[in-house]
Amino acid sequence: ARGLAAGREDEEALVGSPVAAVDTLLTHLCQLQQDYQSAMRREVVELVERVARQVIRAELTLRPTQLMALVDETLSAMPPARDGVEVFLNPEDRQRLLELGPERIHAWTLHADASLESGECRVIAGGREADAGCRQRLAACMDQVRGQLLAETTMDGGADGAASPANSAAGAIDALDA
Repeated sequence: ARGLAAGREDEEALVGSPVAAVDTLLTHLCQLQQDYQSAMRREVVELVERVARQVIRAELTLRPTQLMALVDETLSAMPPARDGVEVFLNPEDRQRLLELGPERIHAWTLHADASLESGECRVIAGGREADAGCRQRLAACMDQVRGQLLAETTMDGGADGAASPANSAAGAIDALDA
């Protein structure tokens, strides 16, 4: 009986060491996969943001009337103004709007502001100032995209995640297949 018990202990020691090594390798492999997926999600968010900026820039260049729509939308959210409306724009955007010459911009005083990027504008009406540009809107949109994509990292057991792959070899293999 003692010999049998000693043999079982020796067998457990021989088998346990490689199993522990495999569990450690699976743990590291799953962590690498989670890190890779997290990095991919961050890169996708950055790519989406760059593409969105280029599309906005091209849209505003091709259709400067979009700036008027931004100003109109901002004015509709502001209290009615008794005084005139002042719109501060990038000099190139201002020139494009003046060349279009639509009737509604004649009620506005357009100012060139070289510190503003293309697509950015400030509106002053009735002593109140508002940002009517694209940057703030894009930032809010990208915050939602980041929140959605990067939240998946934590839900999948990412950096903040809870799942321990060493608990189950089958679970680790399932994670690798995903």
